[in-house]
Amino acid sequence: MPIVESHVHIWTQDENYPFAPTLPDVPVPTTDATAEMLLEETGKAGVDHVVLVQPSTYGWDNRYLADNIARYPQQLAGVCLVNPLDEQAPEQLEYWVREHNFHGVRLHAVRPDSASWFTSAQTDRIWRKAADLGIPICLLLDLVHAPMVEEMLKRFPEVDVVLDHMGRINVAEQPPYPVFSRFLELADFPRTYAKVSGMLHYSAEAYPFADTHPFFRMAKDAWGPQRLMWGTDWPMLLDKAGYLPRLTAVRDEMPFFSQSDLEWILGGTALRLWSFAE
Repeated sequence: MPIVESHVHIWTQDENYPFAPTLPDVPVPTTDATAEMLLEETGKAGVDHVVLVQPSTYGWDNRYLADNIARYPQQLAGVCLVNPLDEQAPEQLEYWVREHNFHGVRLHAVRPDSASWFTSAQTDRIWRKAADLGIPICLLLDLVHAPMVEEMLKRFPEVDVVLDHMGRINVAEQPPYPVFSRFLELADFPRTYAKVSGMLHYSAEAYPFADTHPFFRMAKDAWGPQRLMWGTDWPMLLDKAGYLPRLTAVRDEMPFFSQSDLEWILGGTALRLWSFAE
């Protein structure tokens, strides 16, 4: 089974691709994290395919990812951003999917105004278009947004939904995990998926980030390995861990994942949603 990385970001200091952050407190990068740098790391780690996620530093301009997907179609697939509040959002989404081979759109449920727009009828346009195009919606959310997500899942049961970074877990939460358990209830919707990713953001420990392990084990129990997928969030937090430890932390350090589990988590699940050129 190929190894598929489900969540990375890339960017360049090339002035042909200007930064335009769409979220508050998003720093403008001062160094490169190019596709070539990424593929060097994934190659050394034995990773076969990668799903690029449009970084908020580029806003709604998905050109840098599009150009690299065209350059490396065997290795790369992509998830774009469109402005969900734009009247032309459905048309913009169709453009990036039809013309530039993106296969997915990401919504930032953590935007400051998310409570006012995420479940509004205006947002339905994006969900309907994703259903028409047959692409997944990836959600960056906080655990407290689970009820809003549930509302949208009920409205659009035909859409595949990928929950980024396990809802941004709080490792300080103690059993019986009342907040995280509410997030786990989203697994009751059969077309939801969760990413085994982002552990470096939440762990208060060094490798292998063991304080996150109980949450990933609960996720396995809720979703099963066929709806979990591994991701690194490279190049974030490179001062905490390089690329390979983000793979080995899941592959080698989580004994509750069996070998058959890992075949899904490290590749099989992502290949259910994304394909790559031969």
